[in-house]
Amino acid sequence: MYENEVSSAFEILLEEIETIIEKLNQEGSKLFSRSSHREARQLLDKAESANLFRTKIKELQKEWLSLESQITRKTPAELQHKRRNKNRRLQRGLRTSEDDFRLPILDTLVCLGGKSSSNAVLDQVGKIMGATLNKYDREHLKSTPSLPRWRNTAQWSRNSLVNEGLLSKNSPKGIWEITEAGRKALPILDKDIQQTGVLPSKKDIPAALYYVLRVYKCIVGEALSYNEAVTKVAKEERLKSVHTVYDACTRRIKLNTEHFRALLETPQMLTDQLIMQYPKQETYIRSTII
Repeated sequence: MYENEVSSAFEILLEEIETIIEKLNQEGSKLFSRSSHREARQLLDKAESANLFRTKIKELQKEWLSLESQITRKTPAELQHKRRNKNRRLQRGLRTSEDDFRLPILDTLVCLGGKSSSNAVLDQVGKIMGATLNKYDREHLKSTPSLPRWRNTAQWSRNSLVNEGLLSKNSPKGIWEITEAGRKALPILDKDIQQTGVLPSKKDIPAALYYVLRVYKCIVGEALSYNEAVTKVAKEERLKSVHTVYDACTRRIKLNTEHFRALLETPQMLTDQLIMQYPKQETYIRSTII
């Protein structure tokens, strides 16, 4: 078995385990509602055991990915094997990795004030990830027909973040909340993503666009006023004058101050305006404005 087949096998195995866990939880909840507490507890204990087993599989998957990165060269015999077995390979186009949801979840929670309902977070994460989700991600699970696969993957990503202490494990049911450790991890995750090429680095983004999006995130994520956000961005970027940022938010995108303030209230219109000015940066713009 070659490395891509192993990666696919891990994803298939994890999803099968997740399906079993979901069914055990559903059955346990039904038994609780019928006051069959003993039987319900037994099923939920089994679900917890399955969850621990899934964690072990995730650790093995990480070990494999580390090893896989070292397997970069294929011999002619391997390439021939790949062509010969093309139609016998495991299903490709598997779901987007849990790890790809980590930064969007944390970033969304910061922008939503630190905590929010799971549905609100997932709705925003879906917008951020929209350009990267594949057909397989958008399919609905057989075990839960109303749930797209990507939302299930994001929920498991949230579970990992809780286990790592980046999200709170004591938040009310249905509420996701970032911890102080999660806030501190954001710059590190952002740097890692830029280094792997998922998002463009700062040097690849037009300066004016970068300043506009920084201002937007300060206003939405930190509840700053327009002027406070501009001042903060100018200071953090060590600019000689705040007018450089003001200019980016107005003249450089063909708006006046009144129009820009209005667009801040309607993110979709701001998105459209920026894409019109910077069409090559569409993915980056959509991943930043939520």
